[in-house]
Amino acid sequence: MTTRTRVAALAATLPLLFGAASCAGTPAAEKQTQPAAPVKAAPPLRLTSATFAPALNKATAKVTSFKAVGQMTTQGQTLDLTVAVTAKPFAISMTMSGAAFDGIMTMIAAKGGVYVSAPGVTPAGKYMVLDLKHDKNPQVRAIGQMLANADPLKQFKSWQPGGQKVKFVGTEKVGDRTLERYQISVVVAKKPIVFDMWLGADKLLYKMAYKFAGLDYVMTMTGYNTVAPIAAPPASKIVKQR
Repeated sequence: MTTRTRVAALAATLPLLFGAASCAGTPAAEKQTQPAAPVKAAPPLRLTSATFAPALNKATAKVTSFKAVGQMTTQGQTLDLTVAVTAKPFAISMTMSGAAFDGIMTMIAAKGGVYVSAPGVTPAGKYMVLDLKHDKNPQVRAIGQMLANADPLKQFKSWQPGGQKVKFVGTEKVGDRTLERYQISVVVAKKPIVFDMWLGADKLLYKMAYKFAGLDYVMTMTGYNTVAPIAAPPASKIVKQR
């Protein structure tokens, strides 16, 4: 007998059982009332232009570190990124791979210093120290700008309530999480930019994508509060710039 058949048989038998009991002299059954319709759960409260920044900043205030993977495409070249960031003290460990590096480039920013290890630039396993303020090489200064924006959670703290135009796009599955996707329109360096941001029920950022000034960028968070302290390379691994 299938489950559906069992249910149907039970439904047919119950009235007979109650009927026999009534005939035996038990009090008549009270008039049955229809069960109340189930209450539908209210839809989750979507963030708006006024509530988005406060909700995001409140959630990220509890973040001590995060890991992420990303991809950056510019001028026809694609770079794959892995990033680890700690908040207190602020430090970054980043690897970049792509044709532009002929291998894997590693960058560490810790205790006020920035260290780079790259094929053709430093011996394997060695780092050079970058002077981001005084170096005349524009590529070195570009690295400094990239580091300044490497921590999106820190960047978003400057957003003021209502300073962005926020649009709820819908819910999407990213990995094993169901996330809320928003489009946030802001102005950066007097140019409009639209961030696509995927937030969890905890209002933490789990994915971000944007296009700006020829740069196509996407980042996916892989772990919050899981990063061990990031240390600068020891002196034995530091070499001078060639």
